[in-house]
Amino acid sequence: MRTLTFILLILLFCGATRADVIHLKDGRKLEGEIIDETTSHIVLKLSFGEQKIARSDIARIEKKSSPRAEFLERLEALQKDDVSGRVELARFAMKNRLRKEAKSLWEEVVKLEAGNTEAHEELGHVQHRGKWVTRAEKRRLEREVDNKAKRSSGKVKFGGRWVTPEEKEALEKGLVKDGDEWVTSEEKDRREEEKRMLAKGLVRFEGRWVGKDDVPYLEKGMFQVEGRWMTAEEADRIRTRWDTAWELPEPNGWFVLRTDRPHKEASDLAYELSDAVKMAQRLYDRPLGSDPIGIYVVGDLAAYQGYAEQYGGGVKSSGLGCFLVDQPENVLNPRQGPVGWNQKRGVTYYYVSQGKARHTINWIHHLVGELYTDRISRGRAPFWFQQCFAAYLERYRSPLEISVHRTRLQELPRPVAISDLMTEFYVGPDQQQADAYFLTGGYLVHYLLETDHAGDRQAFVEYRKSVASGDVDATTFQRLLGDPSALEGRLREHLKK
Repeated sequence: MRTLTFILLILLFCGATRADVIHLKDGRKLEGEIIDETTSHIVLKLSFGEQKIARSDIARIEKKSSPRAEFLERLEALQKDDVSGRVELARFAMKNRLRKEAKSLWEEVVKLEAGNTEAHEELGHVQHRGKWVTRAEKRRLEREVDNKAKRSSGKVKFGGRWVTPEEKEALEKGLVKDGDEWVTSEEKDRREEEKRMLAKGLVRFEGRWVGKDDVPYLEKGMFQVEGRWMTAEEADRIRTRWDTAWELPEPNGWFVLRTDRPHKEASDLAYELSDAVKMAQRLYDRPLGSDPIGIYVVGDLAAYQGYAEQYGGGVKSSGLGCFLVDQPENVLNPRQGPVGWNQKRGVTYYYVSQGKARHTINWIHHLVGELYTDRISRGRAPFWFQQCFAAYLERYRSPLEISVHRTRLQELPRPVAISDLMTEFYVGPDQQQADAYFLTGGYLVHYLLETDHAGDRQAFVEYRKSVASGDVDATTFQRLLGDPSALEGRLREHLKK
C-alpha cells in the first residue's frame, strides 16, 4: 500500500535501524549506528552527526536492535489487509514514541475498517450524526446548522455575530445596549457615571456632581474657598490671586479653565470653553480621555510671572499648556513677557490676548479646536489641519461670523492655496499673512462641512473618523479628498455663492 511504502521510506531515510552502544574506557557511553569499522577505529552515526572513535579508547561494543528497527521489521512483515496486525503495531509505535508512524498506521486501519473505534479515537475523530469526522469538521457542520436556524428565524449577520434586523439597524448607528434600551456609548457612560456618583451620595447641580449638603449654599450663589462658604465678592478677593485662582472644568471634565479674573468674567469664559468643546465633540463624535487639558487666562504680566515662578511653567494635568494674557500691552517680544517665559520653561502652547474680551473668547475656541484635535488623534493629526480646525471654531461658528469672514476672505489681496496650507501653514509674525492662512483654513473646514458636493462632504466625514481614531498621517487628507487644486476650484466656487 502507498502508506506502507511511505513509512518504509521515512524509516530508511532516517537511518538508525539498530542502536549500537559504545562503552568507552573513561566510563562514557555513546549510542548510535556503526556505519564503518577498521582495525584502528570505528565511525558511529549519532543523532547530531558522525563521530570517529579510536579502538584504543573503546572498552567494549554492545550491538542491539532499537524500537525503530523492530517496528521496521514488523511493518515489512504485515499483509496489506491485516487490520489487527496494524492495530497492534500502531500500539507498539505509540508506546515507543513513534508518533508519526503510529498515525500513518491508524489512518490505514480506518481505510481498511471504516468503523474501527480505536483508530478513529487515536486520530482525534469524534462522532457526528452517526459518522466519524474530525473535530474541525464537526464544528463546521454544527455552524452550518446553527447559521441555517438563525437565518430561518429572521436574524442577519453583522460584525461576525447574528442579530435581529432591529439590532443591526441600531448597531449601524453606533448605538450600544443598556439593559433593554439602545443608547449612544456616551449616554451609557453617563448613566454608569450617574449610578457611581449617586452611590457615593452625590447629586447633580448645574452640570456637576456635588455633595447634598453643598446644594443650599450653591443655590445662593456661594462658593467654597479654603474650607468655608462665601459670596462671589468675598471669593474674588481670594481667587483673583493666582496661587488661589478659579479652576472651572467644563461639564465633561476634558478641559479646565484656570483664571485669576473675577468670577463673573471667569464664568463667561467657562461658558465659552464649554461651548467650544461641544462643537469639537459634535464634529469628531468621540470623547477625549479623562486627563484634563488646561487653558489658563492670566489677568496681567505680573500675575503670569508669579505663576511661572511658582509652577515652573507647563501644565501639570497634560502635556499641553495654553496661556492667555488678558491685558492691552504688546507682549509679543519673545525675550520678555509670557512668550519668553513659555520658551524658557518649555510650555508647549502660548497665546496672547490684547485686552478685548471678544479676542480672549475667540482664542479659547481656537485653543479647543487645536488641542482637541491633537489629543484625540494622539498627536498624529497634521499641524496644518489642527490649525484649520482651530480657525474654524474661532471664526466660523455662527452665521454672522461666517458672513463677516467670507467677505474678508474674498477681499484678500493674496489668496492662500490649499496646497500652501498643507505644505507649510504660516503662523509667523506677519499678521496679515497669518490672518490670510487662518481665514482660508477655517473656511476650508466650513466648506467641507456645508458643501453640496456629496463626494467632498463624505470624504471629510471619513477624514474626521481617521483623525478621531488616530489612524491618520500626512497622506490621509489627499488620499480621501483627492487633488488639492481640484478641491481648491470647488472651494472658490462655493465662496462666490
